[in-house]
Amino acid sequence: MVSIIIPTYNREELLEGTLQSIQQQQYSDWECLLVDDGSTDQTKQLAQRYVTMDSRFRWFERPASIKKGANGCRNFGFLKSSGHYVMWFDSDDVLHPDLLSIKVESMGDGTDVLFHRNRYANFNMDRFRDSRWEYEKDVPLLFHFAQDRIELHTSCGLWDRNFLAGKDLWDPDFSRYQDNDFHLRMLSHGPSIEITDQVLATIRGGSGHPSQISSKQAISTKKLKDIYLYRNRSLKQGKRLPIPLQKRYNPVVFNKTKWALYAYLVHERNFLKRIGIYTKEVFALLSFASYRRISLFETLRAVAYLKYLVVVGKLPTNKHSD
Repeated sequence: MVSIIIPTYNREELLEGTLQSIQQQQYSDWECLLVDDGSTDQTKQLAQRYVTMDSRFRWFERPASIKKGANGCRNFGFLKSSGHYVMWFDSDDVLHPDLLSIKVESMGDGTDVLFHRNRYANFNMDRFRDSRWEYEKDVPLLFHFAQDRIELHTSCGLWDRNFLAGKDLWDPDFSRYQDNDFHLRMLSHGPSIEITDQVLATIRGGSGHPSQISSKQAISTKKLKDIYLYRNRSLKQGKRLPIPLQKRYNPVVFNKTKWALYAYLVHERNFLKRIGIYTKEVFALLSFASYRRISLFETLRAVAYLKYLVVVGKLPTNKHSD
């Protein structure tokens, strides 16, 4: 059986399309766990219609003991699930009818996760692009993922439950790059991976409402800090790669890490807090000089620029992250 876990929050206008796409799966041995994060609209009433109509749908409300947010709901859903295979999905996206049948049939013995490719859409679902999907089969997937060469969305993995058991799954403290952080940490455990190049789900873009995690209107110092922490973790994970790959990986990920730190710093408007960020993170920057293909000169230049940003409090308009 496949357990599909979906966190929900005020999704009355979009959730039905997602639930219909699950109900229409050619593969029928599934359960769908909906974990609500305190919706104030008609999300519960809509979900209950499906629970009544089809016993494979199950409704839960996040316990008060679990931190609010999609990641807490995802973790709680995993605890309540019972499928041999597990996948997480978002409450506004759409599965292609043969997603589960293709993936379950393709899961070989000993495979820990099978990733599929997604199609990304705008909010109105009238413009599309396929996800970035650059990888080499004989190179660890982490190498490509942390360099943003392959996009692994929340929904793209079908996981063997035995691999997930006992691991810290979704970080409840993360409010940005949640799926990036999850996949980075799972890849660091060295799972046995299969990949299909087939596009098997459509990922709806945000409407821009401030309540959405992905909304640019809702960017905060905390969310920019999360992006920096993810980049920092990515750079540290590079030590797991073979030395020839580290030489290609480290300069790219170091560049992404330093620019994420710059963005996090300048979004903080309080000068004393910027000093605090600088004081804490300057040693992390300096430590990267020990990494292959990251020179002491490069790290000292990054430290100098960070100090400059503490004072001016903004990035020049012609500067941007890669």
